[in-house]
Amino acid sequence: MKKMLLPKMVTILLIWTSVMSVNAQVREVMLRCNADLVLFKSEPDINSGYDPNNQICNCDTLTDGTPSTRDTWVRWDLGTIESEVGEGEEILYVEAVFRVSYNSPDPEAAQGFRVMHLDDSFDFWNEGNGVRNGPGDNLDGLTWNKAKGINDFEDASFHDTLYVKQQATVLPNKEYVPVLEAVQKELSGEGNKLLTLRLAPYHRAEPGRWLGFISLQSPAADWSLEVDDDGFPVEAPQLKFYIGKYQEEFSDHGKMGNISNYTVTPDDFGYWMVADDEGDAKMQLMKKTTVDQETWNPAGLAVFNDAGYQDFEISVKAKLTDTTQTGILIPFNDFIMAFGYEDPENFSYYAFYGNDESGVFKVVDGIRKRVGEANPVPALSDALYHNYKIIRTGSAVTAYIDDVEYQSITNDSLNVAGKVGFGSHNDAVLFDDFFEKDYGVGVADYTSTAISIYPNPASSELVIESTQGIDGYRLLDISGKLIFSGHNRNSSRTVLDISEFPDGIYILVTIIAESQSFHKIIKQ
Repeated sequence: MKKMLLPKMVTILLIWTSVMSVNAQVREVMLRCNADLVLFKSEPDINSGYDPNNQICNCDTLTDGTPSTRDTWVRWDLGTIESEVGEGEEILYVEAVFRVSYNSPDPEAAQGFRVMHLDDSFDFWNEGNGVRNGPGDNLDGLTWNKAKGINDFEDASFHDTLYVKQQATVLPNKEYVPVLEAVQKELSGEGNKLLTLRLAPYHRAEPGRWLGFISLQSPAADWSLEVDDDGFPVEAPQLKFYIGKYQEEFSDHGKMGNISNYTVTPDDFGYWMVADDEGDAKMQLMKKTTVDQETWNPAGLAVFNDAGYQDFEISVKAKLTDTTQTGILIPFNDFIMAFGYEDPENFSYYAFYGNDESGVFKVVDGIRKRVGEANPVPALSDALYHNYKIIRTGSAVTAYIDDVEYQSITNDSLNVAGKVGFGSHNDAVLFDDFFEKDYGVGVADYTSTAISIYPNPASSELVIESTQGIDGYRLLDISGKLIFSGHNRNSSRTVLDISEFPDGIYILVTIIAESQSFHKIIKQ
């Protein structure tokens, strides 16, 4: 798995959006742009960057079919961001966030865009202080001719292409562009702490189309935009910084509680990270992923790397984070639990939806089909944590929500061994304590060391014996909460006093030679 941390690699507004606990040690910091504008090649001495009547806009092609004559430029002053990095911390990931839309209802004609990092010779520019074709136009502003006078910004030697998207959407959509390398360059001796990005259209043949970016000066009233305390649209271009210390563990469940033991897609830090919520570390699918609307296969997946699960009981605590402004869950929100996973083109999953579509799906050679009927009762009704579980026995798959049976489906196509995991079609979700409760069912032991645990069920004492020294142990309750732990200094025999614990099912984790194995214990 590719690690998500790559350590080698107007007024400024800093917004603290997600302060993590000491355990998670990651926080998000937003930096609003301090300038954005459009350059017109056809009117080389016009600066329209401060025109409050226009959304920032790129043309695809003119009505006569000639190429676009407009470029959008956005600048950030990074001078204050280093003060946000504490001792022992670093900038883990940075992405530029734009609100983008396109005016064609035909997806085949829809315009995309390219994002380029311009070198330092282009950083010292101003928006100007006038209205296009009005009094004060072009005063101290950047124009096409002025930019050409600095350097030829159309020359590839003066920019690095960071991102290419061939198609935007008709409705304004958030676009995320990874810019860590560009930011690191500007903060190093090679840069000047000013970051300029150029957004140019990805050309298509359809003439007369445009591509729009919400700007710092977009009129809130005309576009129904929310504004911040300074009166600037919150949808204006921003940089999102993830600052802190990289964290891997998101629960106490051994291998299943460590993100390094998963293959995650998409694998950028901006999608998956270990974050804090309600005082505990969680695995977080942080933002909406791009789903293929032809197949509607899950776009965000975290697949546990150990294979071979046949019959199983897997569970996870989860909650959705995407709601309306009044906190109402969006009906089409979802998350999934995957099983029988062979590769990205072949696996099964149970989808928990906020509408009447919940149920089992199977992906075969990249094509998804429903297995059995959909459950018309919504599986998700709020943005709170709930316990979700699926059990497969042979060809039968049964889903539970908070230990209440939700749906059961039987189909021979589901009886396929494979990996297990969780994710979403395209929604942001928090996950916690993902684990297979009956550890070892249909799966090779994590260690070949012989371990005896007796009596089981037990009422007062539980004995652990091993042919090899036991380094440590942890006892978890059925929800995954740590009850107690200990170290044995390589003793081959340990006696645990469990007489004071309530009757029920527990998970015992034994640690031998840095390997962990898991055992279901019944206290009665």
